[in-house]
Amino acid sequence: MATKKESQEVLGVNDLQIYLNIWEGYTFTATSHYTLTSVFFYGRRAVTTALTVEVEVYAADGAHKPNGPLLASGSILRSALGTGNAWFEVTLGAGCEITSGLEYCVVATSGEAGNRTYIITNTTVGIGDQWRLESADSGASWSAYIDDPNYQNWGDEIAGGAPVQSGSCGGLLIL
Repeated sequence: MATKKESQEVLGVNDLQIYLNIWEGYTFTATSHYTLTSVFFYGRRAVTTALTVEVEVYAADGAHKPNGPLLASGSILRSALGTGNAWFEVTLGAGCEITSGLEYCVVATSGEAGNRTYIITNTTVGIGDQWRLESADSGASWSAYIDDPNYQNWGDEIAGGAPVQSGSCGGLLIL
């Protein structure tokens, strides 16, 4: 049964807009070895549409930006989101293995210009061990900010010890 793993739940007032080439995301450093099965964002939709919010998971590079192959992805119909701020879940299919101590990026993208999805963040706290990500060019380049994105990571613990890891391999596992 999936349980909450990492989270940041300081509900702020800063609206981050996701649409067309404007993508948002966050990083986290894993605190255990598990299969990430879903993520929750705190936010809302602008209007009802059949478009989706797409979520992708990557390893993070040394600058806290997405690096390497896609690890997992999922989507939710934007019409499933309310017009008032609330938590919404995006399931990640089979999920992906997360290793304790490594940093990962979760990226959210969405459809058309006039129809925005909003993710809420708190820019006043700055705990420093996670980063808010923003791309204005569909992920070709990223900026990382010390904000407090609101998120929850859910998954299933992996039995047994964590795999051997090397920080010099850009998030790759050496077994």
